[in-house]
Amino acid sequence: MDRNECLMSAMVVFPLFFSHVVLRARGDDRPEHSGSPSYNGSKGSHYVGDHCLSTCSAILQHAFCNTTSHRCECSREYPVVIDNLICEEARHLGDLCRYDKVCTFSDLNSECRAGPDHLSPVCRCRVHYEPTPFQSGSTRMYCVKDPLSELLEPDTPTVVGLLAGLALMSCLICLVLRLFYRARHARARGYGDASLPPPLSLTVA
Repeated sequence: MDRNECLMSAMVVFPLFFSHVVLRARGDDRPEHSGSPSYNGSKGSHYVGDHCLSTCSAILQHAFCNTTSHRCECSREYPVVIDNLICEEARHLGDLCRYDKVCTFSDLNSECRAGPDHLSPVCRCRVHYEPTPFQSGSTRMYCVKDPLSELLEPDTPTVVGLLAGLALMSCLICLVLRLFYRARHARARGYGDASLPPPLSLTVA
């Protein structure tokens, strides 16, 4: 194989390789739903949202085939969709969890993470949010932002602006005090005071 044939092969192979990588990164490497026999039947409906006829694949647990839209959907008891592959039950604060979505489905200000008092991750409020009862005497909690968190949270632009403002105010105060001191303790001038009556001169004949 000479040099020209190598260059031609590289020009053909590299674009195909990069297009495949881009499609996999975008998630477009799955077959199209329309016109693909593997996705027109119930056996090929492996993702939530795939086309189906009457039932979805057994891989999709807690999913059903919507006979109106002919798409696989999660059931009402498991409404949280994880990566179009899993249907999970929504979780509340304090419930065990595996994904953030099961927590944010019930409360947007919550997340799934482990705490010092739990070995397993549970739904907890995000940073700067505190659990608050939904109603007086209610056991259901939801996350409310702590009003003191913004004041205690270090914010570099705010701190820099505050320091610059204080420095400018200090300079202005010093300038005003200096002018006031000069005006109060002015030096005596060398000419007469106009408020005093003019001196009288007497001539003796």
